[in-house]
Amino acid sequence: MEQTAAPARRLAAVLFTDVVGYSSRMQRDEIGTMALVRADFARIRELCGQHGGEVLNTMGDGMLLCFPSAVQAVVCALKIQSEFAHRHLVQPPEQALDHRIGIHVGDVFPQGGQVVGDGVNIAARLQTKAPAGGICVSQTVHDMIKGKVNVQAVALGPQDLKNIAEKMPAYQLVLPGGAPSIASPPSAARPGRSFVPVLALAAVLVVTALAGAWWWKSRLPAPKIEATAPPAAGATDKSIAVLPFTNLSEDKANGYFADGIHEDILTDLANVGDLKVIARTSVMQYRDSQKRVRQIGEELGVSYVLEGSVQRAGNKVRVTGQLIDARTEGHVWAQRYDREVELGEIFTIQSALATEIASSLHAVLSPDDKARLNRPPTESVEAYDLYLRSRAFYYTTFGPKDMIEKQLPLLQRAVEIDPRFALAWRQLATVHGRAYATIDPSPARLAQAKACIDTALRLAPNDPAVIMGLGNYYENAKDLARAAETYQQVVRAFPNEAEAFFFLSYVRQKEDRWTDALASMEKARELDPRSPLILEKLSSLLFGLRRYDESARRQDELKALTAGTIAPLLERYYDAMQSFSVRGATGQMEALVAGLSPEVRRTDPNAIYVCAHWAAYHGDAGALVRLWQETSANTRPPLGPDLWLAASHLKLAQPDQARPILDQERSSIRDRLGSQPADTALQLDLALVQAMLGEKAAAQEILTKLRPVAGHQPGDGPRGRLALKFAQAYAWTGQKDEATAELALALRQPGLMEAANVHVLRGMILWWPLQGDPAFEALLNDPKNNAPLL
Repeated sequence: MEQTAAPARRLAAVLFTDVVGYSSRMQRDEIGTMALVRADFARIRELCGQHGGEVLNTMGDGMLLCFPSAVQAVVCALKIQSEFAHRHLVQPPEQALDHRIGIHVGDVFPQGGQVVGDGVNIAARLQTKAPAGGICVSQTVHDMIKGKVNVQAVALGPQDLKNIAEKMPAYQLVLPGGAPSIASPPSAARPGRSFVPVLALAAVLVVTALAGAWWWKSRLPAPKIEATAPPAAGATDKSIAVLPFTNLSEDKANGYFADGIHEDILTDLANVGDLKVIARTSVMQYRDSQKRVRQIGEELGVSYVLEGSVQRAGNKVRVTGQLIDARTEGHVWAQRYDREVELGEIFTIQSALATEIASSLHAVLSPDDKARLNRPPTESVEAYDLYLRSRAFYYTTFGPKDMIEKQLPLLQRAVEIDPRFALAWRQLATVHGRAYATIDPSPARLAQAKACIDTALRLAPNDPAVIMGLGNYYENAKDLARAAETYQQVVRAFPNEAEAFFFLSYVRQKEDRWTDALASMEKARELDPRSPLILEKLSSLLFGLRRYDESARRQDELKALTAGTIAPLLERYYDAMQSFSVRGATGQMEALVAGLSPEVRRTDPNAIYVCAHWAAYHGDAGALVRLWQETSANTRPPLGPDLWLAASHLKLAQPDQARPILDQERSSIRDRLGSQPADTALQLDLALVQAMLGEKAAAQEILTKLRPVAGHQPGDGPRGRLALKFAQAYAWTGQKDEATAELALALRQPGLMEAANVHVLRGMILWWPLQGDPAFEALLNDPKNNAPLL
């Protein structure tokens, strides 16, 4: 038992949590269960603190929290259960715990090393009345939150509670999305939203509730539609956000299926050129959101919002959808479809929903649009199910090795079942292409990617996802001209494709076409306004253009969007680096590093990252060497470059310590050159390492061979990056004039971030051979070399 606080008797809102099936899980897998419990408890602690509460006790599989008010306790409980319920969409049952929660308001006080009181006793008993993943509250709590927390409550009536003399009325809260609740019918509506109070809507809800009792026992061959209002008349604003569909299936493992239907409907709409559709990344942030539709519309810049739900039981599926005018929060229409999965009718639902939405927004559907909406992606429901499962892994795994292990078998089986499934072939090409770009740069892997994308193109030559896959292939093959041409083909025909604009921006950066690159990234952000990835890349792009104020504004937006997901120490480091890069101000960074205790510097990977980078940036070779000596390999940050350590040893006149590091680096570069012999950047890396080893003649041979063609090799990337590599290699061979000439060229090129920042260059450990040279210092002191480039 762990006690953290409870100094005196007080009245509090008490929240008690308990893990469902804890004992049986422990019998099956004690170590794994304890790891899951610890992770969940850590998250509950965070959410408790965010909602103004405190943790009183933890005991085995339970936690005891208290809050100043019932409102705070209930809001925190809703957040906990909604967040934990979401895991079942992407994780197998054995990797996600369910918790029950009980809440009561009463006395708590310390006694015998524990926290006790009627508030604790009753909350603990109430949690046993909650379903797995649910919340049960007392009459007192229910009365206190009425009208203050926008949540539905189902009366359970007077309940017998163990060791409590009298029966107590209790209520079960309905989580966002309408589940779990033993008494609540399936519904696409979300608590916390304002709806038009008309009789037609009330009738629909009654019919839906009654239908839920018998629907699963019968098959309805045609869609059942109830409209809450006629289509919008004269709608001119055709912007829409398709929010994540709620998974109402009893088997929460069907979450991937609900997500797949949501994404396919969103894609169908995005491919209608007459609509503006917000991309997936931005809308996924509103899963289980309690925000009102009006607020969501304002944040995403759209006039309409589509909400929906998916409920699957065996071979039967129900899909509901409701289109809402975000400006008035009035319903445009609501629909419900009941279909058989194995008959392929799920594709009919997706097509019908997309067509209805486009019609309601008065979007013009071209013949190609109509053909796409009516064309099922595959003839096999089994293949489609495998494809959806692989796509779920795509969004939850980040390493290419994971993609190969988890996605590849599913996709290969999908195309075996249906060899004409173009999207599955396209996704296979993506997996092989990513493997080629990261862990397996072999011609055989690239050939596999090409074979897959060629098959997809033969089957669906006009599908935007397939065409984008071709662009990805050309980019991996370093055929930048064809990659750009392919992405342009997509954005011309499908102007809602945020991903195509994003990819096009990357190619334009590699081509040194920075104005085009910025315009494409800005367009990607417009279509996907709440994507952390796009916002981060836009901020970096602006920083590389030395438009520091604009970059800082985008960085502030990113911090607001990702609040709580980045370690506070790293956020402070990024702020300090901004100050240092723009003005050369060191005070903020020095204060940050000085405030870290010796123990933290040795054991915290984030602290080691900060200290290593700052030592390297201002040339403190001794500090960098000590840092590596005092920390274990388990805690060193993965991108603390070994060349920094080697340069530090050389600066300290310790060549024997530097040699093993440089020998290993040379061996690694030669291995990569074996499969990429024409890679100019890799050859320049080899020249630098050989120069640092004292093998200046070998380094000079590489530089002489590359110099006439530098920057002209297909796929080499921005000229500035190569100029910077030439400059470093020349500096270590002792050719200072050549080094400063190349550096002068690099400082006129965009996209090099802090690597070509004058304040970083002034002390950076890898530029030690040039530091103090008059020509080098003159470059750094020239104001134009830190001025905006565009």
